[in-house]
Amino acid sequence: MSRVGSKGQILAKLVEHHDHMEDALKAAFNKVFVESGVEVPTITGLAMVERMAPAFSSYARILICEDCNNADASAKKILSGKGYRVEWQSFSIGQIKQFIRIDRHVPHEIDELKLMEVWRLVRPAYVARMNLVYKVAKAAALQDYWYERYPVGVVAVPTLSNGYHRYGILGLVNEEIFSREMLKDNISHKSNWSRWRTERKPAGNCPPSNYLAMILSLPGCARMWGELSDSWRCPICGRSKFEVVTFTKGKVSFQTHLPGRRSVAWRSVGQICMACCSVVKSMKWELEKGYGVDVNDTFSCITPDELRSIITARSHSSPFVNKQKAQKLVDRWLSC
Repeated sequence: MSRVGSKGQILAKLVEHHDHMEDALKAAFNKVFVESGVEVPTITGLAMVERMAPAFSSYARILICEDCNNADASAKKILSGKGYRVEWQSFSIGQIKQFIRIDRHVPHEIDELKLMEVWRLVRPAYVARMNLVYKVAKAAALQDYWYERYPVGVVAVPTLSNGYHRYGILGLVNEEIFSREMLKDNISHKSNWSRWRTERKPAGNCPPSNYLAMILSLPGCARMWGELSDSWRCPICGRSKFEVVTFTKGKVSFQTHLPGRRSVAWRSVGQICMACCSVVKSMKWELEKGYGVDVNDTFSCITPDELRSIITARSHSSPFVNKQKAQKLVDRWLSC
């Protein structure tokens, strides 16, 4: 299973292989909202979708080597290139075993003839599942009586089935020894923490006309939306509530953040949009993880005026970051 990577490192990684029906259900849920033009939020529908997802999976989650997991992705790429729609398809370990060529210390190769044989057997069930997924998602999006979430702070009766003490076994392991063993003989490669200021993120899409119903169907987003007045604008980038809404891969989102109060410069600033917050967090990560600079509090690495000076806002998208101005702010920290 082990092999040498492109950077000379030893690769022997295990990953959790799983079906993608939960993602398929959520995508279908959002698709129904857009296609149907639903204007009324459904709070219980999404909760129902999350609970039903495992019932549509064709196999249970399982730990496999990364090469086998990559073979699954490669197989889907081959099928997609032949015109098949396989966005949510995921092959089981028994199916993967049938179409991979295995050799020692190298990635698996795909036997396309055997892959097509497996796909011909799997495809009818996949199509049937996707049709059923859409029907369930449609019912969840158009009707609001499926499942009642408990209010924040209310705890269900603790049982093994709802996850009580699911991670209790970690209490049997000494944390210090566990951490030391996990870090032993690790080879780390330098990450590019400057991408937040050197690479331009793509523009987002304009949300559908019924975006508000979709936002109010998501408990977290609904809470953040309701906390702000209709006239609210981000105090940093100046975008309105609507302009802060993102619409990516069929998913609508609205997120804000209240800056920490440890930094004097930010104490008078209210809720800011998550896009502006992400710029601040990215700068802190570069200073700390990229250069080893000790930043006491996330928002102490940059002032509100400095943040405004390096960004250009974009509706429904991450802001443009001025490379030269951002570089000067980082350099100033490094010269201290």
